[in-house]
Amino acid sequence: MAYTAALIRVLVLQLQTSNIQSQMTKYSQEKLQISGRISDLVSQISELDADDATVKQLNAQKAQLESMEKMIDQKIKLYETKLTAATQEQQQAEKMLAENIPRSVPKYTGLASG
Repeated sequence: MAYTAALIRVLVLQLQTSNIQSQMTKYSQEKLQISGRISDLVSQISELDADDATVKQLNAQKAQLESMEKMIDQKIKLYETKLTAATQEQQQAEKMLAENIPRSVPKYTGLASG
């Protein structure tokens, strides 16, 4: 019974770890897109005269995107912490599983029918 519970726990933790990694990938891709947009804005701003009214609008957009980027960084850090915790818990569950394998295997006395 302990073996089955340990096996289920390992599988649940593997799924949880996979989901966390997926979320981290999603946020990393989103951050890359925002970084690209910021870079484009910086290029546009550098091509304009500092007194141009458009520069003010572009700087406002840039500031908004930088704020979004910081929020995504915080989410990524949160998921990194969750991933570390889930990975450690998964390792413990795998250790428990490995320890329960010998206890769950029936012991045969070597009696042969004949």
